[in-house]
Amino acid sequence: ILPLNETLANGTYLLTYRVISADTHPVGTTFGFSIGEPMRATSTTAAASDTRSKWSTLVGINRWMLYASMLWAAGSVLFLLALSPPSAVAASSLRSGRLAALLSAATFVLAIGLGGADMRLAGFDGLFSAETWRTGLGSTLAASAALGVPGMLMLLAALSAADRPKTGLAVIGAALGIGSFLVTGHAATAPPAWLMAPVVGLHLVATAFWLASL
Repeated sequence: ILPLNETLANGTYLLTYRVISADTHPVGTTFGFSIGEPMRATSTTAAASDTRSKWSTLVGINRWMLYASMLWAAGSVLFLLALSPPSAVAASSLRSGRLAALLSAATFVLAIGLGGADMRLAGFDGLFSAETWRTGLGSTLAASAALGVPGMLMLLAALSAADRPKTGLAVIGAALGIGSFLVTGHAATAPPAWLMAPVVGLHLVATAFWLASL
């Protein structure tokens, strides 16, 4: 609710808003209203363009790359530790898991910059602005990366073994990677939090194991 500083004169108005929700997703729209007289035909296209980010598509692509690579990296160690597959399968899983861990670490960091640019409606040069990164670091994307990047580096080290992941690093890395998804987005905001976090965590463990096994 925003109070008006003065009384609005009769006429037709367009209201445009854009907010960043607690799960870091921007929400905005434009709508019209009228005071004291019938509403005139208006075009909301130009006003609505003020709420659209040039970064939305890249944010979405990076998000899906992050989801897939993190789940693949974490799932690889879960798969290898749980099933002890034949050496040829194990070698393939180790290689793909290492690649996924590297990609995931990069996308965790990039998510902060892209998210900040999206929140600020920055231009295409906005990714190189310090203010953009400060905005991203001020959101839950930073907490997610603070867990995810070390987790992926641990998985990278764990998957560097000759035939079987190093159990300690693997378990901690997978836990950090999955935990990174629980401190941002809907999992961090949907009530009741005490139930949602463990349920989403179990869902991610199952999804990661299934993806790597497939």
